[in-house]
Amino acid sequence: MTIGLGINRPQGAGGSLLLFTKPEGFNWNYESEFSIKQRGRKYYTDFNGSAFKNPSGATYYVDPMASGANDGSSWGDAFTTIESALTASNAARIYLAPGYYDWNACGWLNGMPTFNRDCTIICEGGKAILHTSQDAAFSWSAEGTANVYQTIYNAFYEVIDRTNVNARGVPIPLDKVASIAEVSANPGSYYYHSGSATLYVHTHDSRAPDSYIMAFRQKNNMDIRAAHNIYFENIEFWGGTYPIVFNNVDGNGKHILCNNCAAHYGPFGGFLFRDISRVSLINWHAEYNELDGAAYRQNIHATQTDILEVNGRSFNNGIYNHNNAYNDIVNGSSAHDGCRIIRLNGTYSQNDGSQIGDTHSGTQSLNLGTNAGESYAATQEAPIQAIAALILRRCGWKTQARPAHTLTV
Repeated sequence: MTIGLGINRPQGAGGSLLLFTKPEGFNWNYESEFSIKQRGRKYYTDFNGSAFKNPSGATYYVDPMASGANDGSSWGDAFTTIESALTASNAARIYLAPGYYDWNACGWLNGMPTFNRDCTIICEGGKAILHTSQDAAFSWSAEGTANVYQTIYNAFYEVIDRTNVNARGVPIPLDKVASIAEVSANPGSYYYHSGSATLYVHTHDSRAPDSYIMAFRQKNNMDIRAAHNIYFENIEFWGGTYPIVFNNVDGNGKHILCNNCAAHYGPFGGFLFRDISRVSLINWHAEYNELDGAAYRQNIHATQTDILEVNGRSFNNGIYNHNNAYNDIVNGSSAHDGCRIIRLNGTYSQNDGSQIGDTHSGTQSLNLGTNAGESYAATQEAPIQAIAALILRRCGWKTQARPAHTLTV
């Protein structure tokens, strides 16, 4: 299986498919691993992630609707939690049934996921959504003010209504307001009284809250602290301190590959990878995170981090800024501290800051067929920040900032 855009069946009208030659000075020699080809302003890659998809070892299955006494050896005998599969003997490949996995179904109630070896986690036949809301914790009752419902709920960050989605199908967060009276007056809003740990909600259509209302806690979601190669496919991470984060604890750089994955509703960002050798985000999506949709750093160990982003979609990060601490600096994607990154055909728009923000000495950025759109930032900076030692902009990167103007490089 070739992960990427499939150069053998390129899309688009006429013209030759030409090999792209990396610019002089861009010192990631990726050509031994994959090629980049272009037709006009469209780019294609033959990047192949199959080597990371099938590590040697045992295969297990997870279905939160299964019974609890199974051994995970088949769909008919599936585990009920992801953690049960991760800690099973010689676990290397884990298949998830489509659906929603809260802390109980993930198994994160007592801590972060346990990765003992290289591992692949794939959802078959749809999407698995790993989230930090707990439906069982909700006990809604009418508060007494028109259209306001209340429940006791601790340590949460964001509230969504899955019946109210944007143009990309992502549920829109409820607006945070400052009183019960404001909740009553504003459909699609919430108020949290920390002293009594009471959450007050007015749904967007004024119905009584139901299972489509989710409130995410600031707890671990997919928090990876072990240096192993890990492959994810068809998985979305919603909420948590970070929806998905890799913190390398020993300096042994590895490879994280996310294919057709998403990270939404994180108070400290969506995808965060620190001190890892390789990251590959293919057909990825990030929205409604308080910090960057995707961020990469290498500032603890001496690990060189190389990143490939293909078909990224990063929107609306930073616009629901509850702490007012990060105004105008939230990026759709950002690389730091000497990372090297290639972006192909991504769209980064409506984030609260520069859409692509690559910073610090030694950072190198190669962006091809990439669109950077309008920012929500109140104070506009240069559309493309040239803070890095080398930021290479080629072949049709278009960016737009408010007030509207277009820069083509």
